[in-house]
This record gives sequence, C-alpha cells and structure tokens, in this order.
Amino acid sequence: MTNITTLRPGEHFMFKNFEWVCLDPNHSDGGVLAIMAKPWAEDVKFCQGDIFADEKGNWNNYRTSNVRGILSDMANAVFDGESLLAHTVDLVADNGDSAYGTVKDTVFILTCDEYRKYRDYIPHYDRWIWTATPWCCGDDDSDAGHASSVRVVYTTGQLDNFCAYYEQSVAPACVLNPKSLNLRQSMAYVEEVSE
Repeated sequence: MTNITTLRPGEHFMFKNFEWVCLDPNHSDGGVLAIMAKPWAEDVKFCQGDIFADEKGNWNNYRTSNVRGILSDMANAVFDGESLLAHTVDLVADNGDSAYGTVKDTVFILTCDEYRKYRDYIPHYDRWIWTATPWCCGDDDSDAGHASSVRVVYTTGQLDNFCAYYEQSVAPACVLNPKSLNLRQSMAYVEEVSE
C-alpha cells in the first residue's frame, strides 16, 4: 500500500466505485484534492428548475442551494466521516461581491478560481457543469434581478455565466484524507486503512 499523496495531478483513480481525477496531491486542506471524472448522477435531477433556489428567491447562492444539500446527502451516504477532509468553498461572486461568504463541506463543487487553477487536469465533460461561483450576489435589492446567474464550465472548458434554473450537471470534488486512506496500485484504487 502507498500513501495517496503519491498520486500525480491528472492521474485517474477509483474510490467508492467512482472514477476520480487527482487535481492536487498536497492540497492546502492537508489532503488530496480530487474531482469526479464524469458528471455525477444524471438520474439525480439537477434540472428541476430549483437546483440553486432558496427561500429568498436567490437562484445562485450555493450556501442555501439544493445542489449543496444533495452533495451533503452524498457525503453522508457514500463516505465515512474520516475519509474526507472539510474544504472551504469561497462564494465570492464573479464581480467580487462577498455577501454569500464561505461554506465548509466535504463534498462540493469547484469555484471558478479553483477551476482556473486546476483546468489542465479537469476533464472536458460531455455536459456543462455548475461551479459554486455566482455571477453576482442577490442579497442587495440592487442586485436582485441578477441573482439567477451562476458561472458554468462548457464542454469546451470555457467559463460563462448561465441562469441557474436551466439544466446542468455537477462534477463533485472532495479532499481525501491521507491519514485514513491508502493507494493500491493497478489502476490506482484508494481504500480505507484497516486497523
């Protein structure tokens, strides 16, 4: 068995029956940052028109979004509490507005800044994927009309903004905990450490 921090950026591996891509083997959170190799769970409807909706009528606040709740459910159902490390998702808007703050999650979607940083290793997916970055924040009445736009990544790898109530997919990301996971070589396969 090998430490998972020996994974190389861009290397594919299997974990919990999903294929992942290593983005950063020594991430600042203390683990291995990875993203799913394919858009996740097309049977989970990320196209119901309320994926980013919240009770205030904002469509682009990841903090209160349905997609965050679905990813939290995934974290609880698929992963144990020690295999992943919490990651801070900065919800600063494309225009620099920081009204949405930050959130800490174990399964999340990348921000635009993270996408830009790791774009050389992120696959070109066959569907557009959401980022956690809003076009602008909608907590202020002056911005309320723009609270429906979220940054997306096209199949070509280009970033754009798009209305959050349209159909898109997600590519979940996580930070794997090297203290509770090992790497078994073949096609790299990450598994839990047995005590």
